[in-house]
Amino acid sequence: MKSGPTRPPGPMARAAIALLAALFVPIIVGQLEHSKSYWLLAVFGVLALLSRRNMKQPLFALAFALPFLQFGSTREMYMITPGLEVCLLAFFLLWFAWALQGRAALPDAGLVDGSVLLFLAVATSSALAASTARVWTEGATLSDFRLDAIVFRNPPLALLFPLRQLFIFLEAFLLFGFVRANLTRDDVETLALTLLGSAVVVMGLGALFFVVADNSRYFQGVNRAMSVFSGPNQFGTYLLLILPLAVGVALTARSRMTRGVAIVSAVGGAVMLYLSRSEGALLGALIAPLLYAVFFRPAKTRWARTSRLLIGAAMVGVACLGGFLLATWSPEQLNTTSDGRYFLFRAALNMLQHSPLFGVGLGNFFQDLGGFYPHGISGRVAHEQAHNMFLQVFAELGPLGLVAFALPLGLLLVRAARAPDLSPLGQALVVGILAALVHSLTDYTLWISSLALFFWMYVGALAVMLDAPGEREPRHEPSLTPTCEPVMPR
Repeated sequence: MKSGPTRPPGPMARAAIALLAALFVPIIVGQLEHSKSYWLLAVFGVLALLSRRNMKQPLFALAFALPFLQFGSTREMYMITPGLEVCLLAFFLLWFAWALQGRAALPDAGLVDGSVLLFLAVATSSALAASTARVWTEGATLSDFRLDAIVFRNPPLALLFPLRQLFIFLEAFLLFGFVRANLTRDDVETLALTLLGSAVVVMGLGALFFVVADNSRYFQGVNRAMSVFSGPNQFGTYLLLILPLAVGVALTARSRMTRGVAIVSAVGGAVMLYLSRSEGALLGALIAPLLYAVFFRPAKTRWARTSRLLIGAAMVGVACLGGFLLATWSPEQLNTTSDGRYFLFRAALNMLQHSPLFGVGLGNFFQDLGGFYPHGISGRVAHEQAHNMFLQVFAELGPLGLVAFALPLGLLLVRAARAPDLSPLGQALVVGILAALVHSLTDYTLWISSLALFFWMYVGALAVMLDAPGEREPRHEPSLTPTCEPVMPR
């Protein structure tokens, strides 16, 4: 993979692989039996054929197809994408098989990977406790304890949804671990080109659906672009990740075709972002480049460092002034201005006051929301997400859960800020991650499995770029096909 064969995993790694395989195989088999989607067997066969050389080609195939494998999710189960996730589980099983032979790498036991494991430990204990409490409260019996039903047929109000929510994190972190352990800097360039090629198709479908399918009745009379995603805000998060990548590739491309794909993705992405009418995504698109310019650009002169401090102080001052002005408004005005998010944020803080150490339990915000609204509020829905990823993690998992969740992101972003010569592709990954995080202050799109996978794939790619030596220009033009170069005799 990164540098040829790797050592076979040790006993603890083998035990973890056996546990995950014992979990994934029944889920795949059960879902195929339930859904009768036997066409997925052909997808598994393609992945197996692509993996004969190495596991990178199956990853590129999945990355290209990821947006299109979301089809089949219903409005009640919009956070769950069975087709995509079953294919991903098959990919993980292939990865484990290669790792046992020493032909694929497993994640290292570093600080970033340790913080990921810490979060999974916190989330697992919380999900088990929350599910047990739901079953106990309802007096239910688990007569049909099927793993595939828990993973793919548990909507947010189901008894075992906390375990389903845990599974989203498990899938995303496994994908992050694979990317970081097995890809090289050149592979990240190939992955970027693959994602942009897929984005061109996604945007074309988005333009087609926007013209032929008017969804204004769902969005207060406004037709909003959604493409293959379940909502315009989800599409907006996807575009936030794609747009910086397109700009970064366009600036460094050495062939007309690559530059053309990047330019089409950049222009089409900007148009689609506007047509999505996602205010949170537009906010992320505006703030992320500013954050990068202030905190991630090398400050090699005293004037540059002083300017950075002044701009940072100005941003903090504006935020404080805005908070003061908003605090003078009535709660109803704040709620109307924020499209109902203010009361959701208040409810999250009330949950934290109710259970300050461990939170209300993973996956319980949606179920318990109605009991934590500010007093005197009427006409609100009883079940909704927090529309702020960090507040929801804080409310559900408490301070330790929030720290464990933010730690791997913070560690990698700090490294990126200190990197002296981050390549344009690395810079594009940083801006995309920052934009998605800014959007997550006003939405919950990264709770949805497909976008969580996209996001953590990007985080893994950034880790690869930071680990790679010589962060300057690409060593060669990314290509999906192997090339042969003549070797000149000495």
